[in-house]
Amino acid sequence: MAGFTMTAVSAAALLPFVLTSRVRLLGIAVSSRPLLTRGALETAFMVCKLVAMQWLAAAYVVGLQRTSLLLSIVAGRLVFKEGDFKRRMLAGLLILLGVAWIVWEQTQSSTPPGGSEPVTGSTTP
Repeated sequence: MAGFTMTAVSAAALLPFVLTSRVRLLGIAVSSRPLLTRGALETAFMVCKLVAMQWLAAAYVVGLQRTSLLLSIVAGRLVFKEGDFKRRMLAGLLILLGVAWIVWEQTQSSTPPGGSEPVTGSTTP
């Protein structure tokens, strides 16, 4: 709900600037198909992310989300002919290594299935 509210407030704040300019209105009319496509993809992304968070811990969902980083780097190279591909890919892999480390730490500190939380500081009679 917070993401929708933030988007709605931003749209309401920008609406007066758009409505007062004929050039901006014409630009929106001309670009309506790409704008609607982008909106539909953003909505689908948010729905998938929220559904995934019902079944997985947030660290896992963010980890999966970050894997798109490599696809963005490769697409930047192929589509936009961006330079420094090796440096960008190395940086992306470093980020994903950090995400994998966080996920690994989460799995190592979690309680095994069917187990109970370890009791620390307790004394046994």
